Parts: sequence; structure tokens; C-alpha cells
Amino acid sequence: MADLTVQINEKITLDGNDRGVYTTQTITGVNNIDNRILNIPTGSYTPLFYFDPSNIDAGTFSTGSFKYGRITNKSSSVPIQVRISTNDIQNTSFIVTPGNSFFLSTTAITGSSPGSDVFVFDQYVYYISISPSGSSSKIEYFIATT
Repeated sequence: MADLTVQINEKITLDGNDRGVYTTQTITGVNNIDNRILNIPTGSYTPLFYFDPSNIDAGTFSTGSFKYGRITNKSSSVPIQVRISTNDIQNTSFIVTPGNSFFLSTTAITGSSPGSDVFVFDQYVYYISISPSGSSSKIEYFIATT
């Protein structure tokens, strides 16, 4: 068992004032990590990994043991879309610009959108997939579980 330390260091001087923030979080009880760098082809969403409460398999992590996740767009010019899908296939996507990261601290999500196509989340992430906006893109992911 190990502790994972996550550090975010935002440096900026605005109007002569240091407005930077340094944040540290320690996540205890980490027993496993998965860290990969992948080339994601263009043209459709590529499943990156799955979450399941009971079935652990290749590319599948336990919902209950998930502690931390990061997806980084390693491309210098191509944005990626990170799609979060639930087990009843409701989707929402986030654009991650080149060099930036998307973080997860839990697999539980909630939210809704108004209108005729009501979109409601009150469940768990089932899988995450990636689609480059343009040509293929290189990504890195890091997952920590108990």
C-alpha cells in the first residue's frame, strides 16, 4: 500500500501581484496504478477504459476501488474529446486542448440538462473514450486504485 501525492502548481503574476496557487493532495491506500501512453486514431471514439463494480478484466477497473485518474492530451496541435458514458449509454464530452489534462476523483456523476431531450446523470461512469478533433493524437492516462 502506498500514498499518491498529486501536486498542481499554477504560476502567474498579474498586475505585479503573485496570484499563483500550489495545491497538494495525498491519496492514501493506493495498491495499483495503470499508466499508459497511446496513439488514438482519428475518425471515431476509441474506448480507453471501463469501470465496473464487480467484473475486473483487461482495461476494466473496479468502481469501488477507483481513487484518481488523469487523461493528458500529449499532442502539440490536436484537441481531443473525452467522452464519459454511463451504463445506460448517456454521454457527455469534454474538449481537452493540446498539452492539457482532464482529471477524475470519483466515478460517481450527477447532473441534468433541460429541454426535450432530458439528460440526467445520477449513476456511475461506465467507460471513457477518446476522439481526436482532426488527425490522430497521443494521450497519456494515469489511474490509481486500492
